Amino acid sequence: PRWFLNSFIVSAVAVTANLVLGSLGGYAFARIRFTGSKLVLGLMLATMVIPFQLTMIPTFLVMKQLGLIDTLGALIVPSLVTPLSVFLFRQFFVSLPRELEEAAWIDGCGRLRILVSIVLPLARPALSTVAVLTFLATWNDLTWPLIAINSDSTYTLQLGLTTFQGQHHTQWAAVMAGNVITVLPVLLGFLLAQKAFIRSLASTGLKG
Repeated sequence: PRWFLNSFIVSAVAVTANLVLGSLGGYAFARIRFTGSKLVLGLMLATMVIPFQLTMIPTFLVMKQLGLIDTLGALIVPSLVTPLSVFLFRQFFVSLPRELEEAAWIDGCGRLRILVSIVLPLARPALSTVAVLTFLATWNDLTWPLIAINSDSTYTLQLGLTTFQGQHHTQWAAVMAGNVITVLPVLLGFLLAQKAFIRSLASTGLKG
């Protein structure tokens, strides 16, 4: 139960942070013109092709300097916002007609009010997609928790399952039960969001 709770806390915070920060960043790149915006966007997207093996040591050193090693914070902070979430939101916001926002500008709304009241309610497919992808990535992550976590009390579910497997003996009953527990939240989350998820993928080929 403790490992399950740790995984849920990490995944929930990562999903919430990516929805908030990703939507803010995506809207800024889609609607606000500033010097070097395309360059910054390009550099951000370029980081997606860098393998995790090259960044895990610098990330570990940063987390160590912050005093977060062997805490859930070490798992949460690197996942607060990802280039993929910003890019997905940006692409969705670009496809929205500017006329809706211009009408709100005339009524005296600021950018943040427009984003919260007008843009985000229309971006439910994008919100669902980012939520599902972020949840899958953080819930199933094993490599980074294996590096950043040492104490049994801060294990995630995926990391805890590895303790049931030894060099000479494997507790297969515990491993199978743990796998079922691990899959259930992912399956339920996708079933709840599948309509919006599929609609967001299908809408990329539609106009009007």
